[in-house]
Formats: sequence, structure tokens, C-alpha cells
Amino acid sequence: MAAKTKSKGNNNRELAKEKRREQILRAASKIFAKKGYHHTSVSEVVGKCGMAQGTFYLYFKNKRDVFEALLDEFTGNVYRAFFIPGAEEVKTKEQLSQRLLAAAQSAIEMLISNKDLARIFLVEAAAREPGFDPKVAAFYERITTNAAANMKQWMDRGLLRRADPAVIAHCVVAMTERVTMQWMNGVLNGDIESIAEEIVKFELSGILAK
Repeated sequence: MAAKTKSKGNNNRELAKEKRREQILRAASKIFAKKGYHHTSVSEVVGKCGMAQGTFYLYFKNKRDVFEALLDEFTGNVYRAFFIPGAEEVKTKEQLSQRLLAAAQSAIEMLISNKDLARIFLVEAAAREPGFDPKVAAFYERITTNAAANMKQWMDRGLLRRADPAVIAHCVVAMTERVTMQWMNGVLNGDIESIAEEIVKFELSGILAK
């Protein structure tokens, strides 16, 4: 009984620590998104959390450490949203169209549901410290390399026209990012489904009239 009680107590402490860490990340993401990385201080983050500044340093070394954790979280979410399992199972153009639509909608929904992180990554990118560049570059390399691999296998099956899959992959990623940000900024209107459909139509057909 004593061992079980001790184990339960340890689990509760771990959950409390994880909850406090998450609280810091969510507060930091809101302030970073509003003020930018360079104009945000640790004291503002802990103030929003309602905790002592010393508590912050139990979880993160400094402001940069928090920002880097948020970048890791965001890039992981984006990758999972873009890459729905089953690319190798696509055999027909109808299946490909459905898959691209599902992936576009998944990515847009993820970006919109994580507005603060999206703004940090897509807008704050210009104000990053140089040390963040390799992490961001590695993310884009990973996502475009995998997208290009999918494009190539679909080209090999005759589902897409022959093209440079790396160029197409960069275009798709950039287009999805840009359109989503303009929607979040109120420049574009429409629901998620119609936006995703337009992106996929452009991917598959361009703008040349049939």
C-alpha cells in the first residue's frame, strides 16, 4: 500500500510539473505572437502565469529556451498535419485529389488552431536570432524532401505530370503557409474547406482554362 501511495504521489507531481511547463509555454506563445521575440521578457511571461520568476528557471534556462521549445512544438505539429499516412496507397487520380484535399485541410486547420505559434513561426521568422536558422532550415528541408518524395512516386504512377518534385513541394508548402496567414489576418475570406479546395485545384490544374 505504501509503495502504491508513493507511486501515485510521484505521478501527481509529474503531472503538476508538466502542467506548469505547459502553462509557461502557452503564456510565452501569446506574448511572443503579440510583441515579438526580442521585445518579450521572462518577467512578462512569469507575470502572465502568476508565478515567481525563480519557478520559470526550474523548467527553462532562458527566453531563448522557451522560444526554441515552441518552434519544436509547432514544426512537429505542421509535419504531422501535412503528412497523412498512406501516400503509397494512392493509385488513382480521384484518390490523389481526395488525399491532397485532406492534407491541405488538415494543415490549414492546424495552423488556424495554433494561431499564436503560427504567427511566431511565420511572422517572427524575420526577427529570429541567427541561432534559430538551422532549426528552421532543417524543418523546411524535412517537409519539402518528404513532399517531393510523395510527388515523385505519384509522377511515376502517371498521376501527376512530370516536373521537378522539389520545386513543386516548395510551391505547395509556401502557398499553404501564405494563404493561411492571409486568412488569419483577415485579407482573405471563406471557410477552411473552400480554401483547401482552391489550393488543391491550383496544385492539380493551375489557372489555365480548359
